Amino acid sequence: MTELVYSTNNEDYTFTDIEEALEYACDDPDENYLTVYQAEKVGTKASHWLPDICDHMFEIALDNNEYAEGWLNGVDKECQDLQKQIEEVVDKWADKHKLHPYFFMVTNIKERRFKKLKQSECFCFEDFEEVPED
Repeated sequence: MTELVYSTNNEDYTFTDIEEALEYACDDPDENYLTVYQAEKVGTKASHWLPDICDHMFEIALDNNEYAEGWLNGVDKECQDLQKQIEEVVDKWADKHKLHPYFFMVTNIKERRFKKLKQSECFCFEDFEEVPED
C-alpha cells in the first residue's frame, strides 16, 4: 500500500495527515487559499546509497595511477555481479544493526489547493473546500 505524506512548502514532507498539514499552512488568518503538497513516500535500503563499485574503483585508480586507463573495460557482467554481492552484504549489515535509512524520498507530487469557506478562531478541516485542478 502506498503511504502518502504532505508538505506545506514542497520540500519538507513531515506530515502524515492532510488535516495536520492544512492546519500548519493556516498560519495567516487573512489567507483565503492554502496549498498543500501530497506525495508518495518511497523508502530505501542502505544499499540504495552505494556508488557503482566498479566505476568508483576505476575513478580512484585513475586518479592515482595514469596506467589505470582501460582497467575494468569489458567486464560489465562481472561488475554487476560484484555490485549485487556488495549490496546484499550492506543490507544484511544494516538489518543486523538496524541502520537502514530512516529518511525517505518522495514521488508523484501533487499540489492540492484549498479555499477557506469561513473564518473561525480555531482550525476545523470542514471549513475548507478543495479547489479542483484547472
